[in-house]
Amino acid sequence: MRLSSKALNTGLQVFLDGTHLVVESASGQPALLDAASGTVQPIVAGQVLWCQQVPSYNVNAPAGSTYGGKRTGQTEFSTCSADGVAVAGAPTTQPSNVGLISDGLFVWLTPRGLRAVPVL
Repeated sequence: MRLSSKALNTGLQVFLDGTHLVVESASGQPALLDAASGTVQPIVAGQVLWCQQVPSYNVNAPAGSTYGGKRTGQTEFSTCSADGVAVAGAPTTQPSNVGLISDGLFVWLTPRGLRAVPVL
């Protein structure tokens, strides 16, 4: 098993919650790895997952500045399929590393701003 090919190619991390992440099985199919137990299970068709990415930006920096004109942004989360393609809807999990609960809503930072859905 290895991380999904999308993650290897783009730095995108696809996961369900704090212990289940998407990996690529020996057959090349995406699967959920339970990092706590080591078990692997198939992904339910149409399941909405979390994608995590730290955006990187090129900036015009003065000569001699550190980081060579590259900067990183704040970690962003979006909803996606097992192969990392953006999808509508919200995952069935609401991990604390993604967002927070406020007034009955689960709120998280997306590439387009804040998003909120009712707490499950």
